[in-house]
Amino acid sequence: MSDPYDQLFDSLQTVYRALVEEIRRQDRDQEMPYLSVMVLGKIGKHPGITVSELARRLSMAKSHASELVEDLARKGLVGKQPDPNDKRLLRLFLSAAGEAILQEGRATVRRRFLEVIAGLPESQAQRIAQDMQALHAVIVRNRSRESGSGSAL
Repeated sequence: MSDPYDQLFDSLQTVYRALVEEIRRQDRDQEMPYLSVMVLGKIGKHPGITVSELARRLSMAKSHASELVEDLARKGLVGKQPDPNDKRLLRLFLSAAGEAILQEGRATVRRRFLEVIAGLPESQAQRIAQDMQALHAVIVRNRSRESGSGSAL
């Protein structure tokens, strides 16, 4: 029998891969690629973000992030405004259409996820939700401890 922490790691990795595969499968049927929805999500969460920061937060090459932003801007989903303090920088914002697409994309992913997990008994779903909240709390505490000591997670 392996260590419970190893089991947890393996289980989380397996579930993560299955969810990513489900999103990719679902993505084939969607008008807007999931990666574009992710870009819209980051811009929506961080209005005024730059392309460089967007690329860093999404762990992608700046050139790739820039191409995605340009495509979204051509479609009227993202607006770009010069930074008032540094005209070399462009700040990114969602348009009303971009916000609508983002909300639609989130609703689609949520609906599909709920369809996938509908087979779980309610009591088990509640236990998993509580356990995931506890795991998240540990991660946040660890991140706070590490950032207080000068290292990054």
